[in-house]
Amino acid sequence: MTDCCRASGIKTQVLVRHSRKVKDSVGLDVMARRENLSGQLRWLGAGVDPRELGNVVIVDDVVTTGATMEATANMLRFHGVDVVAGLSLCEA
Repeated sequence: MTDCCRASGIKTQVLVRHSRKVKDSVGLDVMARRENLSGQLRWLGAGVDPRELGNVVIVDDVVTTGATMEATANMLRFHGVDVVAGLSLCEA
């Protein structure tokens, strides 16, 4: 996804990543997906001033239940980032 976003020419910055402990979520319902992500997102924005980011759009490859998008938005907002939208390439 990062390469795809960078190829668009729009300023791209990876601020959140999930750990390798996150299991494949195929077949999980929304609650199980939330549990799977709980405590597994890492903030990569140390030293980033959220005010300099402006409006931020979250980009993900696929949205099934929205659990990843929701968890990512929550973490970004916790760190003061102005999340204005979420975008996915596919919906499952």
